[in-house]
Amino acid sequence: MKNRKKYLTLALLSILFLFSLGIFLIFPTDIKRTYNQSTLTSDRVKIVYDVFEPKNDDFSMKTAVILGHGVMVNKNFMRTIALDLAGQGIISIALDFRGHGRSGGSINEGDITTDILAVKEVLALRGDINMTNLGYVGYSMGGGAGFRLLDNDSDFRAMVSLAAGGRAQYSTPNLLILHGILDEAFNYSDVLGYMENKTGIPEEDIKINHIYGSFNDGTALQVSLIKTDHFFAPYCYNNIREIRFWFLQALEGESNPDSSFTNYFLLIFSVLIASVTGFYIFLLATGSILSKIFKHSKPTEKTSNESNPEELRLLGKITQDQLKVSKINRMYWVFVLPLSIPCMVFVLPLLPVPMFYMILFSALLMGPSIATLFYQFYILKKNKIKLKDFYIRILKSTKIQNILMGLIFGAILYTVLSLTIGYIFGIVPSSTKWGWAVLFFVIIFITQFNFTQFFQPVVIRGMGYDTKKQRFKGQLTIFSMYFGSIVFLILISLLIFRSWFNIQFIFPLIPLILMANIIAGRFYQKNQDIILPVLTNSVFLTLILITLINI
Repeated sequence: MKNRKKYLTLALLSILFLFSLGIFLIFPTDIKRTYNQSTLTSDRVKIVYDVFEPKNDDFSMKTAVILGHGVMVNKNFMRTIALDLAGQGIISIALDFRGHGRSGGSINEGDITTDILAVKEVLALRGDINMTNLGYVGYSMGGGAGFRLLDNDSDFRAMVSLAAGGRAQYSTPNLLILHGILDEAFNYSDVLGYMENKTGIPEEDIKINHIYGSFNDGTALQVSLIKTDHFFAPYCYNNIREIRFWFLQALEGESNPDSSFTNYFLLIFSVLIASVTGFYIFLLATGSILSKIFKHSKPTEKTSNESNPEELRLLGKITQDQLKVSKINRMYWVFVLPLSIPCMVFVLPLLPVPMFYMILFSALLMGPSIATLFYQFYILKKNKIKLKDFYIRILKSTKIQNILMGLIFGAILYTVLSLTIGYIFGIVPSSTKWGWAVLFFVIIFITQFNFTQFFQPVVIRGMGYDTKKQRFKGQLTIFSMYFGSIVFLILISLLIFRSWFNIQFIFPLIPLILMANIIAGRFYQKNQDIILPVLTNSVFLTLILITLINI
């Protein structure tokens, strides 16, 4: 009866997963999607792009807008905007800049404005595009490229600077500046300075949402303040609405654009539902697999109470007082958290690597991980246990099948996430970044191993893992410790770099660390093998995080 209920739940979730994913992939039904097309730039770099266009469009000459993403992400970040514009009859083409997504090359070689020009040439070859009435949306880094290009290319008649500020040295036609109130990358004072420079009106007299100049002569200029930050700017419905309004006025001459947003909310909701159900299906399926394998294992390996796995056997020598969850939690904040700061020094060997954000992420993970290692060393030494023996016995206690399952489960989870949330957040590493995956995998494995192999057994042993309340309380305890230290280190980086830009990385790290903790707790509860969940987490975290590396 219990198995029937589990399989029924799995079947219903699978139906919901496929239904939600299907909605995002086919809705709106009147938009044609062409994914992952490619072209070559003038310097022979492969550029990959997606095209979104209305079906059954009989107009001989159509309007087109090119969309350029920001640094470390890819064209999927611009998909909600592209779909909205295509729904208004505008052909939208989102590209992966060199060194990003599926494109080749490196961001440090050549000029990314040539990437935009390569996509522009694709539009010209179609023969049905009005090539003297183009639009461009530039998010963050893509905005900077747009300012440079449109200053010299008169075929573009309008641009939207999305979380990209303004560039006083450039003359950009029909420009809309969308600035987030919480934007960490650009100061609003800089935007006002740009507006003053272009209009001759003092900063304090600049009006928000007021159009200066004229669309007809290409001098239209407007700044809009939106309640969002830098990271979520491409997904804010107010930004999408303003982008739609701007291009319909500047390129199509419409004075009263459509303001409905049914598609936007449905698409965002469906992809989020697909992501959550996909992850839950992964947990149920892998849990069933592990339970069956564990059920047929040797009798001495059935449960943590009946068996004596190496890590618990060694921990069993440590006094119960030292293993109390309350004391571990308290000592973490008093000892491990402050120690995380100097432990970030262990990333120094990575400084020659041309990846600033890889080093930053490594430092955020390495700091608390190495600090935890020192904490373990302290406890083990008090109980006359050698740290080396402790680690070696844990590594030797795993099985080949667990290693293989850990790698396979990690790849499956990454696939599930890339097919769901990846459709709008773009977690596909560039072809130029795959070579660095091994290095980053080693770093993540070490950090995950140091943290997981100590706290998961202790918390599960101290709190239990049989009831939902125990599982929730245990994982909340571990999550608060690990994520709290990362937030603390990010705040330290703000003081060092004198910039709020790094704080946006908190948002994607929340679900990633939460998923890693849930997997570690559930897998460990199933078979008391630390290596399996550590490998699973290391694979999927590596494949996601190397997407955000800037090279």
